[in-house]
Amino acid sequence: MTSAGYEVRSLYELVVAENLIENRVPHQYEHSLRCEGHVLFPDFFVSSSRNTLIEICGFRSKESLRRLCRKLHLYKSCEVAELLVVVHIDDKNLTRTIVEGFHRSVRLVSIHNMSDLISLIAGTGDIVSPIRIIDQQEALSRCPKVDGKRFHWQSLLRTVPKERWIEILATTGVPEAEVNRARRRLEVDKRLAEAVHVAIRNSLVPREALVEMIAGVYSGAVYTRFGSLQNLVAEADSSKHSEKFR
Repeated sequence: MTSAGYEVRSLYELVVAENLIENRVPHQYEHSLRCEGHVLFPDFFVSSSRNTLIEICGFRSKESLRRLCRKLHLYKSCEVAELLVVVHIDDKNLTRTIVEGFHRSVRLVSIHNMSDLISLIAGTGDIVSPIRIIDQQEALSRCPKVDGKRFHWQSLLRTVPKERWIEILATTGVPEAEVNRARRRLEVDKRLAEAVHVAIRNSLVPREALVEMIAGVYSGAVYTRFGSLQNLVAEADSSKHSEKFR
C-alpha cells in the first residue's frame, strides 16, 4: 500500500507511485480511458497542464510487449495524453521495439532512474522544487505492507464456499442489492457484463476474479466467454449505451 493509501500490484508500481507522491504530482492509479471501443487502464494518469500516461513494463515476455505496444498505439491514435512514458527494467528488447515503433512519441525511463521520470513530468509546472527521489528501499520502508491485494479475489474465488461470496463482497462496500440484481440475469454473458458495471459504479477496478465473484460464476468464465477481461469490459461498455444487455 502506498503512503497515500491506495494499493498497487508490484514493487515497480510502488516505486513510481512514491516518487509521484513525494513530489506532489497529481495522478490517478489505473484510471479508466475509452479508446476506439476499448476501455484501458494505464498504470498512472498524471492530470496536469500536460496530461501524461505512465505504463510500467516489468515483464520480459513477447506477449506482454505486444500487449503494451497495442495499448500505446491506441493511446496515440485517440490522443488521450500529450506525453506517453514507459518505465522499464533495462530490457534491451523492449527499448529497441519502442524506439523502432514509436520513435520520440513514447519516452523510455529506467525504473532505476526516477529522476528522469520526474524531470520529464516537471515541465508541467506541478512539481515541488527541488525534486526528491525515493529509491526501492525507502519506498518499502515508508509504506504499510499488505499481503497482495487487500481482498484476495482469486484466492477467495477458489477457496471460499460460493454461498459466502455476497457476504464478502458486502464487506468491500458493494451493495448486496446490486449483486443480486446482476445475478438475476439468466445468461452468463449478460451477468458478467452487469458485474463489470457493478464494479465500476462502486469505484472498484474490474479484475477478472472480482467480476466472476459478483456474477456468481466460477474461475475462468471471463476467459471462456470473452477471451480476456479487456474484451469483456469493452463489451460491457458498449452494451451500456446500446442497451444490448438490458
